[in-house]
Amino acid sequence: YEKCIADAQEVLKLPDQPHPEELISGSGCYTTHSAANFHIARAYREMGDKDNFTKYQKAASQVARENAMDVSKAQDIRMEGNKFFEMGDTEKAMEKYKEALKIDPTSEIICGNICTIHYKNNDMDEAEFYANECIRLNPDWPKGYFKKGKNLYI
Repeated sequence: YEKCIADAQEVLKLPDQPHPEELISGSGCYTTHSAANFHIARAYREMGDKDNFTKYQKAASQVARENAMDVSKAQDIRMEGNKFFEMGDTEKAMEKYKEALKIDPTSEIICGNICTIHYKNNDMDEAEFYANECIRLNPDWPKGYFKKGKNLYI
């Protein structure tokens, strides 16, 4: 358990990296820091150290809350992209969507917006890539399949 704690603490020294898929099944950890804190908490729990377990469990939750705020920021930027798209400025819209995707790489909706622009610009390989990303990120989102089907129909 000590090695797990030491390794996870090394991860916390690195920049936090978001991931589109949950890093630990059922944990809600979508960043390297939340996963590291989760592992540390679990190790302390197994060692019977309730104080440190609670400390790192709270830290994992805090990272998750911060990530949620980032998701909100990403959606605000996506909405700016939507305004550019509605005005016909797909280049600026794409810039906003890409900026939003860097903040929230788990958003099938942002990937869908990017897919739409690639489709509109007749960049079918890129459109297909982002349609597949929509499906990978959220297999229950029907628009991902619609976008893929639309791309394959052409």
